[in-house]
Amino acid sequence: MKTLILFLLTACLSSIAQTNTITFTNQYGDVVSNAVVIKVSANTLLYRIPSGGGAVKLANLPPDLQQRFGYDPEKAAALDRKEQQDRAADLQQRMAWAAADAKYNRLKNQLEQGRRRIRGKVLQRISEGLLVDSGAATIAYAEETHYGTSPDGDPISWGGGTIAEGKTPGEEALSLVLLQDFPDPNMTDGGYVDIMAYPVGLYTYETVNQSSKTVRIFSANLDTAIKTLALKEQQSSQASQLDDEMESPNQSQTETNTPTR
Repeated sequence: MKTLILFLLTACLSSIAQTNTITFTNQYGDVVSNAVVIKVSANTLLYRIPSGGGAVKLANLPPDLQQRFGYDPEKAAALDRKEQQDRAADLQQRMAWAAADAKYNRLKNQLEQGRRRIRGKVLQRISEGLLVDSGAATIAYAEETHYGTSPDGDPISWGGGTIAEGKTPGEEALSLVLLQDFPDPNMTDGGYVDIMAYPVGLYTYETVNQSSKTVRIFSANLDTAIKTLALKEQQSSQASQLDDEMESPNQSQTETNTPTR
């Protein structure tokens, strides 16, 4: 009895395997023999052969196989369009990711090149950040005349001049600056900061003498600085586009009103 059941099961599996096996000629003229059908959709058939596998469009199969697998040209065309749209959307998404990644790296490099050491006393804490007199001690030391003795015992002096801020990344900022995103939220007037920060713009405010003063803005957080510059670029691009759209009708009107001879 067991032998009979095993024989019937083997025969059944063999019949199923034969049902799922096809032979056809692909679009390159190659004959694909005894291909095992893995999956069939409205437009494509996936198959496996001993040397590998592949896919073939139902539209490229002979009529008998098309009928066998229920080929419908309209459904196949609809699925072709959807797959094409999906591929286009995927490509667009990948291009957007690549552009965003390139923009991030560009802004990061720009900020790294412009980074400055902000070191000095907090003159005032305002809603926009900390007004820091950066480099005041360095400036004072450079301007003061210092006296000493050379290795030979001769009296020497140095200083008594001015100092300019270096351009190398990481140089100390030698001016009043607005420092944002400082890690200590409890920093108050009179406190001392010493931190590397990144340039993100300019800040103009009214002094006690009712005059305007513009200082550089630095962010102590690199990621926040990148987001700030990215947002400014986006706003600038949108403003430029709006200007172009407003200017275009005026140009058309001018061209329309221009007399011709």
